[in-house]
Amino acid sequence: MTAMATFAVAVTDDALLEATETVIATISNLSNAAVTISTASATANITDNDTATAALSATTQGDEAGPVNIVYTVTLSKTNGSAITFDIDEATGDTATSGSDYTAIAAAAQISVAAGASSGTFAVLVTDDSLLEATETVIATISNPSNAAVTVSTASATATANITDNDAATLSINDITQKETDAGTPVRRRSRLP
Repeated sequence: MTAMATFAVAVTDDALLEATETVIATISNLSNAAVTISTASATANITDNDTATAALSATTQGDEAGPVNIVYTVTLSKTNGSAITFDIDEATGDTATSGSDYTAIAAAAQISVAAGASSGTFAVLVTDDSLLEATETVIATISNPSNAAVTVSTASATATANITDNDAATLSINDITQKETDAGTPVRRRSRLP
């Protein structure tokens, strides 16, 4: 003869974005010594019902003066109950050159949002070179959130940061004295950059 008893554990519907969580219950100290315990523990899952969106932005622009590193920030639409990671990569279309203008983003790089937070950051190191350049851009993109309840739209997945140059140059013109000749040799001036 088999008998069964149940015990209910109340689940709380919180507002945190969480992965599936577990509750482990254990029985012990039976009141009847004639009964033995064959399975003392059981695990139950709690499935989350919250969803969120994520967006990437460039919150600190790069500058060769200093230098000031680029900072990208991923922001969730609600507070995170457990850590979430995203892959972060360089996107096509930027004008800066990795390896000379900035340190390339590693192939397996990730940006993380810690448990209890709603945003996380990732820094890209800027290089102070000696080239005279216009302001250049670095484009980053996020993908593959570790929590399937987080969605990233195409528009929100990409962010563009600028790198401002700190180099300058001067232009000088040297005077040249030329004697007039019957042939009418023209007088020329030379311009040069130091």
